[in-house]
Amino acid sequence: MGAGGGVNNGGTVIISNGTLGNNTGGGVRNSTGSATIQNSIVAYSSGGNCFGTMTSNGYNLSSDATCNFTSAGDLNSTDPMLGPLHYNGGPTQTMALLSGSPAVDAGNPNGCTDGLGHLLKTDQRGKPRPDPEDTGGCDMGAYERQSD
Repeated sequence: MGAGGGVNNGGTVIISNGTLGNNTGGGVRNSTGSATIQNSIVAYSSGGNCFGTMTSNGYNLSSDATCNFTSAGDLNSTDPMLGPLHYNGGPTQTMALLSGSPAVDAGNPNGCTDGLGHLLKTDQRGKPRPDPEDTGGCDMGAYERQSD
């Protein structure tokens, strides 16, 4: 695996409600530090999604088995059904959760939080999190799919 196309960690990193997809050289590489991931998606990375030890705080999805997530709500070797990196509203590009994605409403049922445990009310685009019409909770990753 390469140097970690998404995250190359040698210190301490906490990834909360993130989407790392289609990275060349791997998704998350943890060489000598500590990598904690929660409510996030790591997918479609050449060389594998994860390298090194990952600590899962739950509700993560990996499209391959390299992350070895084993906490509550984790999904390994599961296609998250992500759209391409695109402007889906908001100031930055995101990867939308497509219809039927297993990440929809599969986030922590107690709410999506940041690395300090603060409840997040919006996704990366500034859209409500969870979607006001959802009863299942927030979505995994940086993008909250909104009801039509």
